[in-house]
Amino acid sequence: MRLVYSPEFDTKLEGISAWIQSYSGDSSSATKVTKVLLKNCSMLASFPRLGFEIRRKDGFSTGLRALIVGNYIVTYTINADQIEVTNLIDSRTEEFQSLID
Repeated sequence: MRLVYSPEFDTKLEGISAWIQSYSGDSSSATKVTKVLLKNCSMLASFPRLGFEIRRKDGFSTGLRALIVGNYIVTYTINADQIEVTNLIDSRTEEFQSLID
């Protein structure tokens, strides 16, 4: 299956990489995290159901799936001909809390 990344995912990945580099002062750490995230995402092309389905509290489907990679949650959708990686969420943030509420 074809794998595509949304602009939101790209922006979040760049932001995480920039934050790690500025916080640690080490560009190799930022590169390592980026590579791990992208490697795990690339597995979705062969194994689209690798992650789990995200459901609302009432049990209805959101249409999103999630893949946990370390402290990060990669959200994605599966369509007829492609997988779209839609977002990248740090599980330690308020954004994550809003995902599960």
